[in-house]
Amino acid sequence: MRDILILFHIFILIFMSIAAMHPFYEADAASSAEYTVLVLDNSASMQTSTGLSTRFSDMTSAAKEHLDGKVSIILAQNTPYVVLKEGDKADALDVINSIQKSDMLSAVGSSTLAADDLFGENIGKVVVISDFINTDPLSPYISRESLEAKGHIVEFINVQNDAENVGIVDMDSEDDETTISIQNYNEKTVTANVEINNNDYIVEIAPHWQEKITFQHHEGINTIEIKDNDAFSIDNEAWLSVPISKQVTFLVLTNNEKSYVYPVLE
Repeated sequence: MRDILILFHIFILIFMSIAAMHPFYEADAASSAEYTVLVLDNSASMQTSTGLSTRFSDMTSAAKEHLDGKVSIILAQNTPYVVLKEGDKADALDVINSIQKSDMLSAVGSSTLAADDLFGENIGKVVVISDFINTDPLSPYISRESLEAKGHIVEFINVQNDAENVGIVDMDSEDDETTISIQNYNEKTVTANVEINNNDYIVEIAPHWQEKITFQHHEGINTIEIKDNDAFSIDNEAWLSVPISKQVTFLVLTNNEKSYVYPVLE
């Protein structure tokens, strides 16, 4: 009996300790509804086709369904970009309708965390709408944990879809040659038809693999294009500009027999 009482007292002490730590937070739903921050991804990957639509269009449609209370909007681009602070529903709709597609990277993690600065001393809701192809060192999931620890409600809406893509991912030039790298992001082997300066190349690429093509570049603009259509067309084209060499006649006037300029002119 005495041992049971000792165990009972120990359990009471444990529960009291846990309660003192306040591990749970009950958010005030009414307070959260008063302030909303939308983190909207308009980076390059959001132009990926989703059939008759795009991820970008899906994002803007979803954003219009989360305009509760005073609305602030952050664009997740190379860096967080605030385009609206504590506007009403009409303000938010105007901003959402004016957002343009971009070829930028997507700092989803930093943009999510930046929402806390817009709340000030208030508690609110953060809605992140993205394909979550994050190019930021900070993970959006770590940002969410930080916001939730401060009492904010965080909702992630993922508009990513299964999309076939083969794209140009790298280019390296040396002397009169250039090598491009083409990445196959698909689950199956693909045959890519590539046109470089009006010359055709055919390359077979294994799943999640890269293949290289080396060509003789010329002065001026060199064009590289993957001719096959896929869900993400932005990385199907690349351009290389090579300076045009030409002789220039000039006169040097100096009183010095020796000059550091002479070796450069030889």
